[in-house]
Amino acid sequence: VRNDLPHYGEILAYVFPKGQPIPGPAQIESSIDTNPEMSEKLTLWDEGGSSVIRGNMLVLPVNNAIFYVEPIYIQAQIATMPLLKQVVVAAGDRIAWAENFDMAMEKVFGVGVKVEAETGTPVKEDPLTATIKTINEKMNQYKSQIQSNDPNAKQTLEEIKKLFVALEKYKK
Repeated sequence: VRNDLPHYGEILAYVFPKGQPIPGPAQIESSIDTNPEMSEKLTLWDEGGSSVIRGNMLVLPVNNAIFYVEPIYIQAQIATMPLLKQVVVAAGDRIAWAENFDMAMEKVFGVGVKVEAETGTPVKEDPLTATIKTINEKMNQYKSQIQSNDPNAKQTLEEIKKLFVALEKYKK
């Protein structure tokens, strides 16, 4: 149900094509649990006086695709605040995690910062990397807005969706 004016109260339904399985949040959680690297690390981090906290999964429908983003936190028994350890990003049959959203997006979409071989200086960003960085900035902005009940959070989420659309078009 939409909550933006003038569409307040309107129901929005996403219809997916028949015969094309779309993984849901439970399948993404299962993919995380059965991924050898992720499973091993999660088990390791959940021992010895610390616990793993899996944050709320964001499900972002964009055009004919769904993107999933889930933070993974670790909290020591003596600590009052959990520490962000990894961010999982899933899109289609691709899933990756990294220390932050930007790096996880780069892993999922197979891009990174290119470095000039002779000088070691970064080469000018390609549009895909720039878009991923912008999505990361907008996700951080959105998270802050949600925590502070900022009414502009909806607009930021729409901007993020548009960036994901641009990202999908670039990958095709």
